[in-house]
Amino acid sequence: MFKRLKKIPENKKILLSFVLLFLMLLLIALILASIVAAGRKDVYWTTINNLNTSEEEINDKGFFMADVSDLLLVSGLREGKSKTESESVPLAIGPGPSLAPLTPEEVKLYGVLSKSDGILTDETTGELDENIYWQEVVLKKRDTLESIAKAFGVSVEDIRRANNMKENQNPTYSEVLYIPDSGQYVQATLDFVKKMEQAAIEASKKEKPLSIFYYTVSEGDSLWTIADKFDLKVDTIVGSNKLSDINILKIGIQLRIPNQDGVFVKYEKNTNIDKFADKYGSTKDAIYIANKLNEKSKINIGQELFLPGGSIASSVEAPSKVQRRTSISRIGKAKPKMATEHFGWPVFGRISSSFGWRRSPFGKRRVFHAGIDIRAPKGRNIVAAQSGRVVHSGWMGGYGYTIVLTHPSGVSTLYGHCSALLVSKGTHVNKGQLIARVGSTGRSTGNHLHFEVRQGGSPVNPMRFLR
Repeated sequence: MFKRLKKIPENKKILLSFVLLFLMLLLIALILASIVAAGRKDVYWTTINNLNTSEEEINDKGFFMADVSDLLLVSGLREGKSKTESESVPLAIGPGPSLAPLTPEEVKLYGVLSKSDGILTDETTGELDENIYWQEVVLKKRDTLESIAKAFGVSVEDIRRANNMKENQNPTYSEVLYIPDSGQYVQATLDFVKKMEQAAIEASKKEKPLSIFYYTVSEGDSLWTIADKFDLKVDTIVGSNKLSDINILKIGIQLRIPNQDGVFVKYEKNTNIDKFADKYGSTKDAIYIANKLNEKSKINIGQELFLPGGSIASSVEAPSKVQRRTSISRIGKAKPKMATEHFGWPVFGRISSSFGWRRSPFGKRRVFHAGIDIRAPKGRNIVAAQSGRVVHSGWMGGYGYTIVLTHPSGVSTLYGHCSALLVSKGTHVNKGQLIARVGSTGRSTGNHLHFEVRQGGSPVNPMRFLR
């Protein structure tokens, strides 16, 4: 009734086994070659876990190919195609058949990636930056308007107009310039510059005499929570008190808390009030008002003065051209200069503002940027740069929603302007663990991560730590 199936000869079984083994090895080789090629060509690779927007575990069984054709339609980034046209755009292959819904920002990101064959370029990143359409540049000694214009591919006139400069005005060493991403963003950059100018004017009107409050450290306090409690910068607390370790505050000690941001510094010999103020990023008029002095007042060598807005940060390296305009996918190439374990990059993006002193174009005073800013779209994952303990998770004045981690050897890292915080105070986190999401909370002009590294209380250049 039924025909008996023919038995496969032994030699054919062996041949079939070799064929299957060869195909498997070929597939593995192709995958490895693709990964290597992607790394060399700066292709953005993502795992399915990165797509998860909740804290729930994903079932990682099975493999699938993600078709993001619909994402392109939703995000409006597919041009020249109607909704009825059929077009399959594969994004990635990876584990996880069940996914949480994507955020609008992730839809936009993956739409851009699919449109550009998975590669983020200078052109496509503009679609992710939302309301930041300029680069912040700190001038080096040999920089000119012409050299900056050539380096960034814009005209000198566009730079002048964007920075509200006069026709023959030339910027000076260490001064900040805002360079529009292209000619079409000159007005947007100018609007930001004017907003900053007005903020500087308003800040100068609020200068006031110094008053001091003494705060007793209690259980659960940290430098970060105290700074937040009085709406002051961490540098103000550090610069107003002698602290051996900012990560360990002894219960019961008293801290000097001024009524405004700034630092206490002893007046130095071989200087005058203008140079003294400029050295620490303050102004002569602000010092006079805070300390109830005037032009006729005698200031003795060694006399302690309060410098409003000042910083005691040590001198740092001038930002290099690489730091100003770093390739998005190769941002982690900088080699650390300190004898410490490498830190991982906390977020995928581009440096928009480097670390160190710069001369503000608004009032020409020196200001200190204690970290680096990394541009990224709202909602992008922020991970711990190194394993450590969460000492602050919450709102922190101008930093907005902020995470602070402490690490061995008196090192701490800060992650500011977040849109969401995913770990709580007291939690131990591992290097690379998701801790927050990018945002623009606090005093911020657009979505980015403000990342700081501090050692022994003083801010240090994060580029010296990052791999």
